Parts: sequence; structure tokens; C-alpha cells
Amino acid sequence: MTQSGSYTFNSPLASGCPSGNCCPVVVIYANLVANADPDPAPICSGTKVTLTGSGGGTYLWSTGATIPSVTVSPTGTQAYILTVTANGCSAKDTVVVTVKPRIISGGGNRNL
Repeated sequence: MTQSGSYTFNSPLASGCPSGNCCPVVVIYANLVANADPDPAPICSGTKVTLTGSGGGTYLWSTGATIPSVTVSPTGTQAYILTVTANGCSAKDTVVVTVKPRIISGGGNRNL
């Protein structure tokens, strides 16, 4: 079986099914996809960025959030994993928030 639908299971034992020799079997193939959106443009340390997931079902971010969109403010480059679950199946996707390095300006030499 490779298609969703209703099928019949025939058992050689009458006791295999409550109504005799024929039991209905429902097969559901889920084509579940988690989408954590593309990686955002690099940000400065401490800047907030909203990550939005899609795919349906229930959501679980590696931050512990269970909603489709989360706002994060990483201080260093960080990967966030989204797990989407529906009908007993789950799928994962990762989004990376890149934090730009801080530029420390030197005083330079001054000729007085």
C-alpha cells in the first residue's frame, strides 16, 4: 500500500477480527514538512529577530516555545530547530541566526 485510503485485511483466523474474517484498515500517509523559513540576514549581537515556522500540527522550537513564531535575541551565532508534529508523524527543520562580530575600533596613532 502506498496510497492513503481504506483497505480490507483478511485474516485466516476468524478470531483475528471482531466481526469475523474482515477488518477495515485505514492507512494515512502523511507528507509532513516542517519549514523554519530561510536563515535571516546576519544581525548584531542582542538584536531581536522573529523566526516563523509552518507545516501545520503542533510546533516545538529548540527554545521550548510551542507556537509557530518565536522572537530570539542571540548573542552569538545560533541554530534553532523546529519540530512539527501531526497525526503521529514529525518533521524537523533548522534555521541559523548569524551574529556579526563586534568591531572594536582602535584609537590609532595621532600626530600632534
